[in-house]
Amino acid sequence: SAVQQARVHIERFVRQFPRSRYVTEALQLRERCLDVQWAHQKYVIDFYRDRKRWIGMVFRLHHAMQQFPTRAHTPGLFADLAGAYTHLAWRARAVEVWTAVARRWPDSAEAAQAIEHLARLKAEIAAGKARGDAAAEMPVEPPPAAAVKPELLLDKDLEGQ
Repeated sequence: SAVQQARVHIERFVRQFPRSRYVTEALQLRERCLDVQWAHQKYVIDFYRDRKRWIGMVFRLHHAMQQFPTRAHTPGLFADLAGAYTHLAWRARAVEVWTAVARRWPDSAEAAQAIEHLARLKAEIAAGKARGDAAAEMPVEPPPAAAVKPELLLDKDLEGQ
């Protein structure tokens, strides 16, 4: 997109001319570009959520968490991702995400929700395993997106991005 191209050119300018008097203004413009790109990503995530297109929502959240880690790594979006995983019957992944929420944001409203969700999901997994259900934790043949886990990046991995 034009915004992406503008961001690339601004970042190139800052790398090539780090002592320029225009660097401060360029960095402000870069932030505006990031804000526009993030707003678009958020719109698309909400689009998929509103239409209950859970796999699309997961793909978009994964993309957002990789491309915009400081903006997309929030307890609310993690809760959205865990909810989408639950709708897809990716219970093991939902457990991982709710655990991450409780660990990273222990004082948040989402952390309080995490305790309830974790108990329910673990009970569902245990009941499924007791029945011999091969898909108790995850679908037997999960899509490739199940291997991607950008939501589990540690805070130290996000520094500088």
